[in-house]
Amino acid sequence: MRGPFNPGAVRRFVIRGEEGDWKVQAKKSSNMPHVMTARDLITRNEWMVPVARSISSFFYLGPWREPMVGWMARVHKARRVETAGESAIVEIDREASSERLRKTGFSGTFRFAPELIDRVMDEIPSDFNGRGYDLHLKSRAMRRIMYDPGVIDLVTEYLGVAPHVYQSELTAVNRLNRMQIDPGETCTKDFHYDVSDFRSLTLFVYLNDVHSDGGAHVVIPSTHRSLTLSRYRSRMLSFAEASHRYGTDRIVTITGPKGTAFLEDLVNWHKRSVTNRGRYCLSVTYTINRIKQTY
Repeated sequence: MRGPFNPGAVRRFVIRGEEGDWKVQAKKSSNMPHVMTARDLITRNEWMVPVARSISSFFYLGPWREPMVGWMARVHKARRVETAGESAIVEIDREASSERLRKTGFSGTFRFAPELIDRVMDEIPSDFNGRGYDLHLKSRAMRRIMYDPGVIDLVTEYLGVAPHVYQSELTAVNRLNRMQIDPGETCTKDFHYDVSDFRSLTLFVYLNDVHSDGGAHVVIPSTHRSLTLSRYRSRMLSFAEASHRYGTDRIVTITGPKGTAFLEDLVNWHKRSVTNRGRYCLSVTYTINRIKQTY
């Protein structure tokens, strides 16, 4: 496990190059000329953030979502993703994972080879400060995971077409750099959901052993389809309301040894448990249509 990091420092990478060019070097955004974007305008005006999120949620998740997904699958049916040789997944029930994904938007857990996870940890840049985007451009082991044929096969089946690999993110959290709630509680306060495209799927891989009080991921499967007007208005749901609405038996806390992995449609309500121990986690987002800007 790597040493402590500065909890206040968050590093973001801006990538140049063709899609899929693994050898492109990541660069600090501060080295690039800044151009005002709609995102800049929104983030500088706090009141606009919830409005923009509501509009985005309705745009991607509105009643036209499924027809759009079907149309995009037909348009992109010739798309292919070059995979990374043999699968490095050592523990998986392929049929059960596929069935869970189809029904609940959550695959259940499987596991990557521990030796590959060790390589990922060895390839983390020395200046990593708790969060890094698209570090796979500097790590063969990360690329090995994100283009694993077993993963790509499950993602393709769920999306209905070979995916775009939209973004990778490496995070490390501990009790110093994340707000907790009242002593004795087991989870951070609110569930939330994320929207990346009309349909998307995210791979999570634990890079160290993760316990229930070690920043474990928490999800309420099958909630990616319960889209009401209230969900368009807000992407947040309190733990108390989630427990009342869905029942505590439906709330799943995902723990496991290093290499534990799972796929999830992040329109499901999800959150992270209290972090009293350090957690390193690699996540990869796969989209049906949306391509990341590379400027």
